Amino acid sequence: MSGSTRDSGDVVEVCDLCGRPVDRDNARYERVGDVVLTACDEDHMRQLRERR
Repeated sequence: MSGSTRDSGDVVEVCDLCGRPVDRDNARYERVGDVVLTACDEDHMRQLRERR
């Protein structure tokens, strides 16, 4: 068996900026006050931070 197979049951998050689904392993998270921002990449996280 290959060691690189992925489980189809991976948990998926949604980017708060663009709404794109992103694997939990690849998502960026940041707590701002009592809210946790979720982004698909560092650029979108920066844009979310600037909006708050």
